[in-house]
Amino acid sequence: MRSRLKITGLLLAIVALGANAPSSAQTAPGARDKRTSSSDHALTPMASTFKAIRANETDALTVIHRLRGLRLLWWLAREERAPVIFATDRLQVHSNVVAGRALADGTSVVARLPNVEAEFLPLPQTTNLLFPDRSDSEFIVIRPDGAQFNASLVNFDSLTGLSLLKTSTPLFNSRASEATVSLPLKSDARSSSPPHWQTGYTVRLLKPKLAEDGVPPRRRFHLEEIEASIATINRSDSGEITQAFIQAARLSPTFAGAIALAQDGSWLGIVGRARAGEASLIPAQTIKQAIERLSASASARSLKALSDREAKPVIEGGAPNEPPTDSGIEGIILSSQAAAQLGLIRAGLFVLRVRPKSRAECLGLRAGDIIETIDGVRLTPQNWSTFIAHRSGSKTVLGILRDARRIELGFTADSPCQR
Repeated sequence: MRSRLKITGLLLAIVALGANAPSSAQTAPGARDKRTSSSDHALTPMASTFKAIRANETDALTVIHRLRGLRLLWWLAREERAPVIFATDRLQVHSNVVAGRALADGTSVVARLPNVEAEFLPLPQTTNLLFPDRSDSEFIVIRPDGAQFNASLVNFDSLTGLSLLKTSTPLFNSRASEATVSLPLKSDARSSSPPHWQTGYTVRLLKPKLAEDGVPPRRRFHLEEIEASIATINRSDSGEITQAFIQAARLSPTFAGAIALAQDGSWLGIVGRARAGEASLIPAQTIKQAIERLSASASARSLKALSDREAKPVIEGGAPNEPPTDSGIEGIILSSQAAAQLGLIRAGLFVLRVRPKSRAECLGLRAGDIIETIDGVRLTPQNWSTFIAHRSGSKTVLGILRDARRIELGFTADSPCQR
C-alpha cells in the first residue's frame, strides 16, 4: 500500500531496553570430568566437515555480538521485547552474549543470535548520520580458557533462527586426535531412539555468565551450567526428532541459545525459545541440516524470510502503520524514552533512508534527520495521524533536527515540489 510517509517494515514503537540478571551458577563446568561420547549409544556420526569433534563442554563457546549505530536502531524498532543486556553494554551499543558451538573445521561456530537480523539492514549511503555505523560487524568468540577470536557472520537460517560464524584464526591448535561426537539422526522405529531422547532424561545446559568483580579480564565470562529434564518430544511422521521441550525450575529467558549436552557429554542441541521454567530444544540433527543449508548458500540471504519471522508492525496508540500517500521516507518512530536511552536530544521520526527522486528528497529531507514536529505539534506514535490528516492544498511545516541544529521545511500537499 502506498503511503504518504512509508515506513517499510520498520514502523514500530520503540520498546524500552530492559535488563535481566543472569542466574547464579549451579555447577562450574570445569568441575566435571571431561568425557567423550561412546559408540555404545548406536548413534550415526554426522557426515560432513561440520561435525562437532569433542564430546564435552570444551566446544561450548561464548559469542559476543555488538550492535551499534543504525543496526542498533533497526533492532530496537523490530524487537518486541528486550532481551538480556549485560554489563558490557555502553552508550549506543548493545551486546548480545550467548553460547556458541565449535564445529569440526576449527573456525566455524553455530549460535542462536537473537538480533543478528540487524546485520542484513541495507544502510543508506550517506555521511550525515547521528550514529555512524561500522561496516564490519563486531563478533567475538571466547573459548572456555578465555582466548578470544574475531569472527564474521557467514549466514543466517530463518527456519531455525541459527547463525553460522567464521573465526579469523583456528579456535584450536590441533583437533585430529579428539573423539568424534555422535548425533541423533533419523530413526524409523521409535523403539530404537537413543537413550538420550526419552522423556524424563536429564540434560545439561551451558550458557555464558558474567564473572564476579575482580576476575582477570581474560576470564570475564564463564559457562554457567544447570540441569533440565526432557518433558516432550515432537517427531515427524518418519520418526525423526524435530523438537523437544525441557523443564527446570531455574530456566529463564537468559537460557535462549544455551548449549544442551547429554550426561555423557555428547551434544544434544541448542536451546531455542526459553521462558520461566521451560524452553524448546533444537535437536543437533536439525542444526546439522541448517548448517548444510547455510554452507551451501552462504550468499543467498533471504530478507523476505527475515521479515516474515516478525509480527506485522503496529503503531503504539492505534495509529495506522501505512498512511495513505507515499513520500519516499523509511524511518523509525522514536518515543521520548527510547530517544533518551539512545542519547538523542529529541524524540520523533528518525529517517533511515530517502528514496531517490521522491517527494521527500525534493523537499530536502536526508537520512539521519529527525522529524520532531509537524505544524508545531510534537511527533509521537500517538499523534502520527496528524501528518496524514492534511487535505489537498493545506500547508505543512516539518520541524527537523539535523546535525544538532533545528531547521524547518515547509510544503503544500499535492503541489509541485520546488526547492
